[in-house]
Amino acid sequence: MQAAADATVRQGTNGMFYYSGLAFMRGTYQSKVFVARYIDDNNNERGDTIRYIGTSVVDSSTGHHFIDKPSLTVDIPRSGAGTCSIPGVAATATAPAIPVQSFAAGNIYLAYTNFVGQTGSVNTQLLFARSRDCGVTWSIPQKLSQTLRTNQGATLAVDPRNGTVYVAWRQFAASGQPDSIVVASSTDGGVTFPLFTLVANIIPFDQGDTNTAFRTNSYPSMAVDGNGTVYITWADRRTVGGDARVVMSTSANGGMNWSTPAMLDPNPGARGHQVIPAITTVGGKVTVVFYDLRDDWTTGAFTPIGNGALGANRHFRISINSRR
Repeated sequence: MQAAADATVRQGTNGMFYYSGLAFMRGTYQSKVFVARYIDDNNNERGDTIRYIGTSVVDSSTGHHFIDKPSLTVDIPRSGAGTCSIPGVAATATAPAIPVQSFAAGNIYLAYTNFVGQTGSVNTQLLFARSRDCGVTWSIPQKLSQTLRTNQGATLAVDPRNGTVYVAWRQFAASGQPDSIVVASSTDGGVTFPLFTLVANIIPFDQGDTNTAFRTNSYPSMAVDGNGTVYITWADRRTVGGDARVVMSTSANGGMNWSTPAMLDPNPGARGHQVIPAITTVGGKVTVVFYDLRDDWTTGAFTPIGNGALGANRHFRISINSRR
């Protein structure tokens, strides 16, 4: 494949790491979503101990459709877990031999978009697959988007208490369906998903690449805390033509009911958009990071680079919001 994009990295148990992404041929509809596997052998104090194990193709297109934007999450081993088998490594002059390892696997979950027909088609499916052996083999992908027409931007999270897996994504307005954020969940380790639930209808902030703009879409980011509360955040204009603000909606009952979206940092007097949020929870704290263009400003320093020319290093503003 000629190019790759849309990387997600997640850690598993027993020193495992997983890297998902998209590979594709430019100018065609040929693409693949893949997951690469790594392990920290922790066997050398003087060098890199992360070892590449292998890569599995989860799904591929030979040109009749296009698969895009994979997103990944990993659970801990639970009751009925599969098995990971990790190959060994011979001893070297600087590191001892690594024996073959076998241990319980935490499920790996992957969601991605399938453009049916061609890139740009309004008919896109949100697909989901799982692995129970540390990414070696994968289930047959299943469709989560049901009757929704245009689906993109999946984000996944697992309830640490019981392993419930959540998949949220953006539904683009199409065929009378509004722009919205929706979520589906599975309580049986990703085997079955009931019908998705609406989180909120939105007024998105979407823009493409221009000489003065970078591409961004109102895609969600999601996390689940130790009490099982689900948090979803995204950029929303709130009013037609208004500046985008990062908002959050929460659910305390397994994603069945969602709170009214609330702005994290409204500051209505300051112009400029907030975009591309990412969320995590740890130790009772919820943290959201996003780009903030309010009162858009930069600071910088000019340095002579020869022949009368100057180089400039510019520093942009990024916002971080945390709350317990």
